[in-house]
Order: sequence, then structure tokens, then C-alpha cells
Amino acid sequence: MTGRPGDRPSAAVEVSEEMAAHFRDTMLTHADDPVTGVCVRCGRSRCDEWRWAYERLVLAGRRDDLPGPVWHGGAGSTAAPGAAG
Repeated sequence: MTGRPGDRPSAAVEVSEEMAAHFRDTMLTHADDPVTGVCVRCGRSRCDEWRWAYERLVLAGRRDDLPGPVWHGGAGSTAAPGAAG
């Protein structure tokens, strides 16, 4: 895979299971803090790392791999409070 954060992909891409997991983890790592509204690592809202991972998953047609909102109090769980799991 070529490119870097900030580059705009222009066509559909193929993403392996391992890369989908990596992009999902990147999105969770670089998610905007709910208090400050910016990435805790980069200090920008929807930073380049987050946006790159998001675009790759969407262009690969892997919307189901996009992380949901992180609910606080669940040790990083992305499940809604009270959801069966």
C-alpha cells in the first residue's frame, strides 16, 4: 500500500483483515476527545491519521469495520451501555 496521511485516495482500495483492524485501531487511537474536541495525540479535530484510516475503510467498502462511538466507563468498549454482548 502506498501513500501517507494527508494524501487523498482517489479510487476503491482493497483492505485485508489485518489492515482493517489496523485502521480501526488508528481511528480509536486518534479519535477526538469528547471534552476538548481534538485528537489527544495530534491536537487537531479529525486529524490526518484518523481521516486516512476512515477514508481507507470507506473506499474499501468496509463501513462495518468503522468503530462506533466510545462509551465511557467501558474500558474502551465501543458497545452502547446496556447492549447485549
